[in-house]
Amino acid sequence: MTVSLPERLQQFTNEPHRRRLFLVTMTADVAPDRLMPHLADHLEYMTELARRGVLFASGPFVSADGAPTGDGLSIFNTSSAEEARSFAERDPFYVHGLRKFDVKEWMLMEGSMTVTLNFAERTLDVA
Repeated sequence: MTVSLPERLQQFTNEPHRRRLFLVTMTADVAPDRLMPHLADHLEYMTELARRGVLFASGPFVSADGAPTGDGLSIFNTSSAEEARSFAERDPFYVHGLRKFDVKEWMLMEGSMTVTLNFAERTLDVA
């Protein structure tokens, strides 16, 4: 039996195969070193969002030599763009006028992740 193109596409795009997330791209309005006084507060805030399940992933963009550029990306696991925006507005970097941001809805449909947690060796590997 041959499956039609619309039926094949439906297999890949139906609800169990996709996840709605929100990308927040953050752009620094200052040199990277001006972020440093607020870095601990920023990391504490983002870590708490991850603990609460609101933050899927986050991190800085880096230059070719590995140095942070001041810009970054966060992926929020929220129910709406407005909710992701409200969390981004509470980021200490934004609160102190050091970054601006943009929110876009993203449909995660492909990819995989393997997590290895070794309790005895106290290691975590994500591949």
